[in-house]
Amino acid sequence: MTQQYNNELQGALFKNDKGGVETRADYTGPATIGGQKYQMKAWINKSRKGETYIGVKFAVNDGVSNAGSDDSESKPVDDSIPF
Repeated sequence: MTQQYNNELQGALFKNDKGGVETRADYTGPATIGGQKYQMKAWINKSRKGETYIGVKFAVNDGVSNAGSDDSESKPVDDSIPF
């Protein structure tokens, strides 16, 4: 019998093969929030003060393959982070 898991409010990030494109996400993976499936992309960044942080973007996973799509949109940067 297959065991069912509740993945609500959970996700997993896996090291991303950047294929030589440095602006691609460092990590990618799935998440489930409110029953909706999302694709996460995460970048390891440095704040203006030199502190390391992880910036994350979420996109609705609508089942359409993004194979070959380019993650090279600008890295998420939140200048409101107080460090």
